[in-house]
Amino acid sequence: MREERLLERIARVSGERHRGAVRDEELVLASIISYLNKILNTRKGSVLMDPEFGVPDYSGMASRFSTAVNETLDDIETSVRDAVTRYEPRLASPKIKFLDKEEFELSLFLELEATVKTGPEPIPVTLKIRMSPNGSIVVGR
Repeated sequence: MREERLLERIARVSGERHRGAVRDEELVLASIISYLNKILNTRKGSVLMDPEFGVPDYSGMASRFSTAVNETLDDIETSVRDAVTRYEPRLASPKIKFLDKEEFELSLFLELEATVKTGPEPIPVTLKIRMSPNGSIVVGR
């Protein structure tokens, strides 16, 4: 399995002739983060080829972002984990958990722990996910 997805490899080759000092691990993580941002910002049902691609629309849940409603938080954890498991095959055994549930104000913060499956040795990775009340999601380190 490659470090980058096909369209990323094509864009890189056509845009620049060599990677320079960029390491394969950095390339893999940048590609995974980019793709996770696409997956998690796509609403389920909006992709004709695969109606299951993406996650539910969370913008209507903003009023329920509290620790008193654990099933909402569980639903979010489950849908994010399922989307990552199904659509990002380079990550193995993804685990999603909320961070600082008591301190939610306007955004939710989750942590994604997984293992990158490209290359000869698996690479453990921990990523941060920020979910805004408008439903937008940002994945980063």
